[in-house]
Amino acid sequence: MSRWVENQPLAWEPAGHGPDGEPPRPARRQKQVRLRPEQIDELVSSYVAGALQRELTARFGIHDTTLRAHLRRRGVLSRRPYRKLRGDILEEARTLYADGLSLRAVAAEVGVSREAVRSGLLASGDVLRNRGGAS
Repeated sequence: MSRWVENQPLAWEPAGHGPDGEPPRPARRQKQVRLRPEQIDELVSSYVAGALQRELTARFGIHDTTLRAHLRRRGVLSRRPYRKLRGDILEEARTLYADGLSLRAVAAEVGVSREAVRSGLLASGDVLRNRGGAS
C-alpha cells in the first residue's frame, strides 16, 4: 500500500507505487530562503520598530523560527507574548467587559491579546464571566 500526502510520495516510496501505478515524484522539499545582510538589517529594524512577527515572516518569506534566530543573533530580545494593560487602556477594557463584550471582543477593540485583557481584568480585581456570557 502506498503512502501519499497531498499527492506527494514519501521519499522512501518504491518506484511504480503511486496512485494509479504511475512512478512517484520526488518528495517536496521546504523552500530555503537565505536573507542578504541588508535584508536582515531591515528585518531587525522593522521588528524593533514594532512590526509583528507574522507580518515579517510573510514579507521576507521565512519561518518564524528563522526570524527568531536572526533576532537572537543580533541580540534583540523577544517581545512578551502579550502587553500588560495599564492606565486608560485598562479602564477602557474594564468598561467594555462590564458592558457585556467578550474577552476576545474587548481585546480586538483595545488592540491587545485576549490573554492580556484576561490578566489585566483579574489583576484589577474584576470577576470574569463564564464562557458563553453567563454571570
